[in-house]
Amino acid sequence: MDIDEAIHSVGDFGRGQILIFLAVCVMAQMIPSWIIFGITFLGAFPDHFCKLPLDAPIEDNIPLVKTDGEYLYDRCTQYAYPGDLNNLTVPCQNGWTFSEKPFGTTIVTEWDLVCDRSELVALTQSILMVGTMVGSVIFGHLSDRMGRRPVLMTSLFFQGCLGVVLSFSPNYWFFLLVRFFMGSLDQGYQLPGFSFVSEMFTPRKRPIGFTIFISFWGLGIMSLAVLAFLIRNWRYLQIAISLPFVLVVFICWFVPESPRWLVSIGKYPEASAILNKLARFNGSKIDPVVLIPKRFVDYGIDNKSFVECEPKETDEHDKEQSEGTHRDAVTTLSLQVARKEVKNFKDDADKFLKPKKDQSFSFLYLFKTRRMFLVTIVVCFTWFSISFAYHGVSLNSVRLAGNPYLNLFLSGAIEIPANFVAMTLSVRFGRRRPMCVLLIVSSIVCVTTSFIPRQSASGVDLTAAIATSAVIGKFFVATSYAVVTLYASEVFPTVVRSKGMGVALMSARVGSTLAPFVIFMDEIYHSMPTTTFGIVAALPSLAVLLLPETNLRSQPDTVEDIDLMFEERKLKMKMKKTRRDNNGSPT
Repeated sequence: MDIDEAIHSVGDFGRGQILIFLAVCVMAQMIPSWIIFGITFLGAFPDHFCKLPLDAPIEDNIPLVKTDGEYLYDRCTQYAYPGDLNNLTVPCQNGWTFSEKPFGTTIVTEWDLVCDRSELVALTQSILMVGTMVGSVIFGHLSDRMGRRPVLMTSLFFQGCLGVVLSFSPNYWFFLLVRFFMGSLDQGYQLPGFSFVSEMFTPRKRPIGFTIFISFWGLGIMSLAVLAFLIRNWRYLQIAISLPFVLVVFICWFVPESPRWLVSIGKYPEASAILNKLARFNGSKIDPVVLIPKRFVDYGIDNKSFVECEPKETDEHDKEQSEGTHRDAVTTLSLQVARKEVKNFKDDADKFLKPKKDQSFSFLYLFKTRRMFLVTIVVCFTWFSISFAYHGVSLNSVRLAGNPYLNLFLSGAIEIPANFVAMTLSVRFGRRRPMCVLLIVSSIVCVTTSFIPRQSASGVDLTAAIATSAVIGKFFVATSYAVVTLYASEVFPTVVRSKGMGVALMSARVGSTLAPFVIFMDEIYHSMPTTTFGIVAALPSLAVLLLPETNLRSQPDTVEDIDLMFEERKLKMKMKKTRRDNNGSPT
């Protein structure tokens, strides 16, 4: 079965595909972004200082400290003896007083996660990412073995239930434990979602489909900022971002399994049934020939004869008539041979079409050959680097000057044009070269942002310049992330695509696990986080040029297809070199 031709016959963007596509976008991108970035408001740090007795003047109890050239009241210490400004300071003795603006109640204010306990907030995000690393291994395997749809449905339902449980956390450590399991389940809908969208389009339509898909992530971030602005209690906010997970499970009943995955494991009848159903819904007709395996098309067998090619026994009347005639013995023998060949063909077809239930491919398949090993390692390292920068820049947006809700809203909004720029570049120039250039540009912008001072030498406030540069940096980081994600979803063979995406996402989550801790380096020097993000983003920029191109190609099904992609790349390079030599040689 030529699955790309079959999908094209059904209609690349028919009504059925659009409805399925939008449902997967919401389930696997929009609401999952709430889980990843929800901590920016669940664990937001409001202004705070040591709790003082009633009517105690703050200037007599709290020391001033110089921060980035400005004197501010210290958040973590107080004078041992009020009014004695030369006295030694001590840690806050009676807890803290928190401002209710602009975040309201957060886990920070409820469990006093400030000062020497402030790293515990970063730990909640990191433990979520550790959970995603575990989940990427588990659900990558399950998605390839059981299918995209059942894993997607189950994970969404339990994620919603865990989210509600999280809102009733009695203490920090219970909160941390539940976050780990939520991180694990996160991959149960993201991995099948990536695979599903990658597999439902033909090579020419895949970039635009994938671009719209990941743009729903930006829409999710924007909607999270609106929700957090309206709900300023972390428990109620957590319930608000959890209930939609349970509700969208009902949408899954209308989402079929991926036909490409069904074909990859030999379930041709199931794939044909789904494609025919989509064709009827779209009002289109599908050529029956494309629904049978390629190896049988060469026999000249159409869809009807393919199903009805059972050998028929000769009845008694035919035998008597045959015996009563003077047929040539060779003709009789030829008829018997032909019937035997038809029976052998049918047996071969039944064996070929039988679902390969026992056939599975382990994670070692990703390292089976030298070239497959190269693809896996480079994709993993690239995704680690850009994920480290992406999550660092995104989470750091609420710590910038200005309105934190507006900052996160703009951070999500900038991803939408960034994704379409990524699509345009990847279609026009392929995947490899844009990845290389965008990673380098992202690095330059991030490092430049880190060296913009908060004030000029003449005292001019440069907060707006920092915010603008940060938004530009987020734009290029998001563009890089989009191209890397598109490439990763295309390059792994179908039989291990979810496993490959799982391993790559696990590497990405290592980067996103480290990012929250790097953000706190701004307490040492304000430019350290963005400088670190920029340097790491540039590390894989040249390595991606070693990979094969996937633009306008059918997705590889096996590791042999990966080797073929490398051979084609090598052949193209030789042809270009030959043309250059011929053009440069004297005539």
